[in-house]
Amino acid sequence: MQVEPINFKLKSLSEQQSILNSYKSFLKSCDFDFQIYVQTQKADIDNHIREVEKCVMYEEDISDMARDYIDFIKELSKNRGSISRKFFIILKINQENSQNKINKIKSGLMDCGNLVRICEREELNKIIKNCYKRL
Repeated sequence: MQVEPINFKLKSLSEQQSILNSYKSFLKSCDFDFQIYVQTQKADIDNHIREVEKCVMYEEDISDMARDYIDFIKELSKNRGSISRKFFIILKINQENSQNKINKIKSGLMDCGNLVRICEREELNKIIKNCYKRL
């Protein structure tokens, strides 16, 4: 399963505490083994910059602000680097209780504010190839 993360740092302290409590409950409820796999890679900011440039074509009154934003993104990427992270849950599935396990993980992580989806076989192959590419 792929998990779309939330931006935890942008949440208020009470929201963060609520998320942590939900995650704690989720972990305690899982009485089976699973693995959390985090895949990091250099983010491609070019597509984002192109989208901002498209907006400038239609909204000329924001062009100065958009160009400043593009410069900021480029500078930030140059100085800090830009990394994208993908989060996956790996679960060994057998016929016995497999759907219950999947549902428990999905609902537990969704209670924390995450979006969760099942990966297709083709996507799983890409993930595995990417993993071995780094070795």
